[in-house]
Amino acid sequence: ANQGTGVIDGASAGVGDLVFAGTYNTDAAIGATNALNSITVNDGAALTLDQNANATSVTVGQNTSGTLNQSAGTLTATSLTVKVGAAYVQSGTGVLNATNITLVGASSLTLANQGTGAIDGLAPGNGGDLVFAGNYNTDSAIGATNGLNSITVNDGVTLTLDQNANATTVTVG
Repeated sequence: ANQGTGVIDGASAGVGDLVFAGTYNTDAAIGATNALNSITVNDGAALTLDQNANATSVTVGQNTSGTLNQSAGTLTATSLTVKVGAAYVQSGTGVLNATNITLVGASSLTLANQGTGAIDGLAPGNGGDLVFAGNYNTDSAIGATNGLNSITVNDGVTLTLDQNANATTVTVG
């Protein structure tokens, strides 16, 4: 729950669960040598990620809040889930590379930089909000399995959509 310092690694690849229960700013890589099994940002907690992080699964929030602010570094994960009321906000030079990204209900994912991953809602009618705050070229479908609540492309941003996309609302500019 309190700020600390140092590298955080799994004992071996895919081992170890890291939970952020308060406000934390990274000062060293997470899972650089051995990727963690999971990284969780609890409800009410805020993680500022400005270093590389690597885990099998990353979860933001527990269904009411939680924030992951990524300003630098690369977050690499097999799955990223942003739960109801939670937000993943990218700025600066941060990069998100996840195989599967799931947005649940009233959650939001703001992407400022090119990354990779299929972005889906949790279930039909239960997808979050996706905001493109920087130029982006899709590499996977958006909302292919379960549509999102919304997709927004901010003013001055170019979204190159060369994959399928499915959302209740799409706003450009």
